[in-house]
Amino acid sequence: MRYETFSIKFDPRDGDGCYRVTVDAPAGQVAGLFQVSAIVRKAIDRVDLFTSPNYGVGAARDLARAASGGIRSTPAEIGGALFQALFHGDVLNCLHESRGIVHSRDNGGLRLQIHLDLRDADVASLSELPWEFLFRKETNSFIGLDRKSSIVRFLDVGLPALSIFQPHPLRVAVIASKPNEVTALNLKLEEELIKSAWEGKEGVELVFLDSIRQDTLRQALLERDFHVLHFMGHGEFSERTGQGYLVLEDRLKKSRLINGESLSHLLRGLPELRLVVLNACETAATTMEAKHDPFGGVAQALVRGGLPAVVAMSHPISDRAAISFSANLYRRLAAGDPLDAAVVEGRLAVYAESLDSPEWGIPAVFLRVPNATLFEGGPNSQARALYDRGLMSFKRKDFRLAREHFRNVLALRPDYEDAELYLCLSTLSMNAPTMLTLFAADQLNEQLDRLTRSSRKRVADLSRLALAVLRLDYYEQKRIKAKGTPTDELFRTLQDGQPSREQREALAAVARSRRAALRFRLDH
Repeated sequence: MRYETFSIKFDPRDGDGCYRVTVDAPAGQVAGLFQVSAIVRKAIDRVDLFTSPNYGVGAARDLARAASGGIRSTPAEIGGALFQALFHGDVLNCLHESRGIVHSRDNGGLRLQIHLDLRDADVASLSELPWEFLFRKETNSFIGLDRKSSIVRFLDVGLPALSIFQPHPLRVAVIASKPNEVTALNLKLEEELIKSAWEGKEGVELVFLDSIRQDTLRQALLERDFHVLHFMGHGEFSERTGQGYLVLEDRLKKSRLINGESLSHLLRGLPELRLVVLNACETAATTMEAKHDPFGGVAQALVRGGLPAVVAMSHPISDRAAISFSANLYRRLAAGDPLDAAVVEGRLAVYAESLDSPEWGIPAVFLRVPNATLFEGGPNSQARALYDRGLMSFKRKDFRLAREHFRNVLALRPDYEDAELYLCLSTLSMNAPTMLTLFAADQLNEQLDRLTRSSRKRVADLSRLALAVLRLDYYEQKRIKAKGTPTDELFRTLQDGQPSREQREALAAVARSRRAALRFRLDH
């Protein structure tokens, strides 16, 4: 996925509980209003959230879970009320237009980036809202369950931007906390699934750290340069103190609580550490009470302490759901997905296991980097960098350099997005089709013909147009009968299809022949 950002910022108005909203998105910049009404407050009550009859089956990753009661709210009611409060008027129109822009691009997605400046007490109160449940009634869909969308919480903590580096190997530290007196979790299964996710992936090293205590954690992380830290075990959040805690072990294998602030101190000064995954209950929880520190949650404290990205749980989560989420999160990260896309796939795995449970909406992504790029490295990251350079060269009409970049992309990732299509377009654009040798033209003909059968509509459409240009200009001038569909039939098909402006512009560079350009109206 290649996400573009739909940035949402809040600015409180004086005294009326209403917020000015400013949006910076692919469709432009707009402003609106957001008010947390009584309906929204009622819908997001923490006790009402978990009412599924299947919720609570098996062990949970908090120390104690209260029984649910009161008025029951469904995830759709919660997310629908929140969506309507935020998206209306110009903001809603901007969302629709932005989705149309990015979804028209191959593998494009829209990242909803909720800016939360927790240093502002009025804005900090919005951090408890369950943004992950945003629900569009008109499409009957949850944004957080759509791979073409993602929802991240961007915490403005006033720290400088990060430099991007290429770790080799990417080293992941996995910590399992198993005190004797707490509910046993199936952490062995989670370990095995994490191993399975990365199995066979070059340039990745997993290090499993058992029996880590508060006084041994930092030393263990200093022994090697770790880039990802995964914690699995129990967590809890205290409404009384407004603090979140992880449950570690002491020397006697008994529970030892460590709050987010203390944990952040232990993780400071580890510049290679870019991502922390807290697969434990309530590690993303916070409170709206003004007397408490808005950074009291574990995830919030870690971001304030300098961590670029944290994935954590906003509420209690069952052991089953936590295992399913982490297994699919790492499976997709290993496949090359960006962090927020991998989180969506983790949520979908939880949803698929229990359709009436709200647990899929519990994982939350916290960032302090604007585009979720934590590090580069490995074939997927290298391919993306080369692909971007190839596109830039193609737009500058440096087709020879573009062709070289796209060749290198395909050497790393043969199936990378539409690199093969742009390799064909660059080859056509380097030479007028009539200057290609018969052998080269025939090879290009077969390559483009195969691409016309792509499941991705944009690739198929552009390939069909490029193939028609090649056949009309080269084969007709050379009086060679083209393989497959006759050129006149192709031309009629394209006329009926009404190529889009984007398609015409993309192929204008290809159509060196004035005759072909006029015939396809590529210069209009």
